[in-house]
Amino acid sequence: GIGRPGKTLTIEKVGGVWTITSEGNLRADPAAVNQVIGGLSRFKPGSLVSDNPAKQGLFQVDSSGSIVTLTDREGNKCSIIIGKMGPSFSEVYFRIPGTTVVYLGSGITTWSLNKEVRDWRDKTIFAAPAEAVTGVKIVSAGKSREYTRDSTGWTSGRETVPTETINPILNTLAGIRADDFIDSTVEFSEPPATVEVSGAAGATLNFYRLRSDTDKYAVVSSASPQVYIVGRHVASGLFKTVGEPKALSVPVAARPAPPTRKESAAASGRARTPATPPVTRRTSTPPATSAGGAGAVTGSKTGATTEPAKVNPFKQKPAGEQQPPGNRVSTPAPARTPARTPARQQTQPAVKTPAQTPAQAGEDEGELTVHIVKKGETMTTIAKNYGVTVEQILKWNLLKSISVSPGQELYVFLRK
Repeated sequence: GIGRPGKTLTIEKVGGVWTITSEGNLRADPAAVNQVIGGLSRFKPGSLVSDNPAKQGLFQVDSSGSIVTLTDREGNKCSIIIGKMGPSFSEVYFRIPGTTVVYLGSGITTWSLNKEVRDWRDKTIFAAPAEAVTGVKIVSAGKSREYTRDSTGWTSGRETVPTETINPILNTLAGIRADDFIDSTVEFSEPPATVEVSGAAGATLNFYRLRSDTDKYAVVSSASPQVYIVGRHVASGLFKTVGEPKALSVPVAARPAPPTRKESAAASGRARTPATPPVTRRTSTPPATSAGGAGAVTGSKTGATTEPAKVNPFKQKPAGEQQPPGNRVSTPAPARTPARTPARQQTQPAVKTPAQTPAQAGEDEGELTVHIVKKGETMTTIAKNYGVTVEQILKWNLLKSISVSPGQELYVFLRK
């Protein structure tokens, strides 16, 4: 589940298919869902940034952040609040619900989470590789043309079909994706133009040109009741040899869409309740980073401060293993090199919590300021301007070099 201000998106695996259950059982884009799950499985906690609750808004890990909740097949849940992008595009700020500590992490991006519902939906209408298609029949504008394939190639009647004629059709059928959706029940006043595909991925596609002054088409596949919207380029690739469909003579009559599962439950007075009540758990330890075995994704509101007991974020602990204490670790941390450029990401079974050095915990020394490096500035001039040392700026920003470039962001803590 992905909770954002004013909106909670719930995606579950229903019958082996990722489904947006919070929006009335809409089919979700599996690539978008797997991108989030894969990113969290590779997630690497980094340095401690702040433990001051008053500054959570600065990093957008308060109620303005995105809270991601994963649920595995056994019903165990874990959550993390993802804030804004960090010093480099491969980093984000994050916080565990119920704690006040903000860390840097890498492995997932904000743009993969902060999308509208329509961008989470599966836009695939039809997809068939050329080798899986053995026949195509196209009917449009009172004309029809049928193509069949045998061991010698493509033919239409007794004529051999040249590759420049059949290839645009096959290329279009290789992947038809929607530009948008019509979610209400619609009635079309005229018969459609049709494309019947034979072979391993057979289907019938019905095309309706919406108006004469638009290049948009409504498409309904025999494999789904969903009404899709596509651009003219799709119809041009399919109907070139017989003529494009005629425009509807009257507007489409639409009826309200059927109520969603959430609306039906509300109308009948039934509401979902969690199987296990959440238990508040406070800890400043960054999460381990494996989301293996996630079978469903469920949501919670942004800014929540609870999570189930005995669940380590993104990795279920083996039976009998004790829960770590909620205190900060004090063991020395190995030397770290900040990721300033994208690196090949590898799945890690677990990531040890970085120790908090005085410089990292030095946020308590004053107010955090984000300095944008201007042309002609150096690390020395910046430090002098803020009344701090170059060494402090290097530690606060996990830098090993004093070189800076215009536009670079530097974190500086000003004494109160």
